[in-house]
Amino acid sequence: MRAVEELVGQVRDPRSRDHFAEAVRAYGAGAYRAAIISTWVTVALDLLGKIRQLSEDGEGAATEHIAKLDKAITSNDRWKLQELERSLLDVCRDSFELIDARDYVALTRLYQDRHVCAHPAFVAPEETFEASPELVRAHLATAVDSVLRHGATAGRRAIERFTTESKGSTWPASHEALVTYLRERYLERGKTGLRRNLAIVVVKGTIDRMTPEPTRRRLADAAHAIDEIDPLLLSEAATAVVRRREEGRGLGPHELAHLVGSLGDLSPVWSAFPASSLPRVVAHITSSETEVLERAGVMSTPVVEPTIAAAIDARLSALNDDDLHRVILFRPRAHLVGHALRALASADSVNSADVRMIRLLQPLARFIEAPHLERFLEILRDNGEVREAAVTHFLLEQLFDETSAHPGNLVVWQRIGELLAKTPVGDDPGVFYSVVPELQIKIHAAVASGT
Repeated sequence: MRAVEELVGQVRDPRSRDHFAEAVRAYGAGAYRAAIISTWVTVALDLLGKIRQLSEDGEGAATEHIAKLDKAITSNDRWKLQELERSLLDVCRDSFELIDARDYVALTRLYQDRHVCAHPAFVAPEETFEASPELVRAHLATAVDSVLRHGATAGRRAIERFTTESKGSTWPASHEALVTYLRERYLERGKTGLRRNLAIVVVKGTIDRMTPEPTRRRLADAAHAIDEIDPLLLSEAATAVVRRREEGRGLGPHELAHLVGSLGDLSPVWSAFPASSLPRVVAHITSSETEVLERAGVMSTPVVEPTIAAAIDARLSALNDDDLHRVILFRPRAHLVGHALRALASADSVNSADVRMIRLLQPLARFIEAPHLERFLEILRDNGEVREAAVTHFLLEQLFDETSAHPGNLVVWQRIGELLAKTPVGDDPGVFYSVVPELQIKIHAAVASGT
């Protein structure tokens, strides 16, 4: 059992923490009835504070409730205040979902014990209440676990607000901002039920065929943020949604495609996916039309499940330039660099090499690392069409500018520069690349600056 002193540090609100500390001190002094009374007072104070915060956040029902409370306080309406206290747990359970059914039962017991402690003259003589230290400790722990350590986020209404936000104009613009937002607004402040339900809503919306594409992309981003915050939470949600559907009626073709295209790079999702169903996914990827897979983002996702990744890689290897270009534009990712280099290596004319450099390799420049440049060096050495296409300042110098800062890349660029400086253009051994001096200048400057 936790030490009661440790419970104080788990109380979220400073004002509630002060009142709860008073209850703990009463317990330590053996004043058990006083401890129970103070514990209920703390719970009531904290719950009303949460409703007041919901009102400040624009929750209409909370605003109405606080207006009734403030009016009763101002007019010193004792009957109304007592009525509000008697109904507090019902309101917090039914109207605001600040507590769940299990919390309601435990807190009702606290409220009843508080009543007999505060009003011993109004119970039957034979029902004299003797509080035990074990009972007080249980009430203290219940108060913290059910109310005091949680923020002012209502369950159903929080989910509704999140759903609205996922479709609106205030959605966080970056992954980092989204992680911070979800953590502070929902996951840290929310109870276990809210956290789980939010993750389930995210997973369901991501794979649902009827989800509009912009919203689906946002929900997929939210799933990645949840994976960073709490991978176990995402795994539990994937089990509740993906595994249950697959083991029940079975995921449909569109659901499978969106699962792979939106969540395929998340390990917790595959840990929840039935291994026996992996052949279904492979068959879908193998047999579906390219355009269907492109639209779902299947080709653009670096899937972490090996058998699925292999099936996608096989489809990527068979794409023509136009299809590969669409995949790259849909969502540029590092795993596509190898396929762009494959296409470049097979160029059979200067024109096709130029086009592939511009449409396939250049959009992936930020993902190019030393092993990719090593392969690019081999292509320059082995394919004369690519060597001659690569003489333009636009292609070589821009590629250098966008890739040279990656660790290990500059060394390979030095070798590329040396190769081109020694390679004649066409059949004339006396004509060398005009771009080499400019490229060499950039390489030497980067080496000298240590970048």
